[in-house]
Amino acid sequence: MSLHYQVNTDFSFTKGKLSLIGLSINSTQSACTTIPQQIDISLLKTFRIFGTLSEAQNFITHLQQVYPESVNLPIEIDKGQKDLFTGGSQ
Repeated sequence: MSLHYQVNTDFSFTKGKLSLIGLSINSTQSACTTIPQQIDISLLKTFRIFGTLSEAQNFITHLQQVYPESVNLPIEIDKGQKDLFTGGSQ
């Protein structure tokens, strides 16, 4: 099975508004998903798996546009992966 990219999101309600509070990306060999998968309803955690790094990056960019207050939110990357995003350093 080929390598895919899983984008994990953490949301919370702040002052009655949904806010993105956590964002991470991991490599995986799991199948791609077309809709977000919810893993914990009480903490509002979801994940979505993309076939390419470019698709995952586009989704992260979309999330940062929808939730502009999270633009400075650090994106956690697999500890075993270096320079997953070209031009960026973590």
